[in-house]
Amino acid sequence: MMPLTVSITDGIAFGMIAYSGLSLFTGKAGDVAWTIHLCAIFFMLRYIFLV
Repeated sequence: MMPLTVSITDGIAFGMIAYSGLSLFTGKAGDVAWTIHLCAIFFMLRYIFLV
């Protein structure tokens, strides 16, 4: 996603959101640290309210 947005921050945010979301959908959310899910929620809120 970084080459498409020309932003390292947006690429990392998309990666965290995608990783957290895919782990939830595949039933492996417990294998992922809770901080990843928390960061993904904050990134989603950032894009919902600031963009």
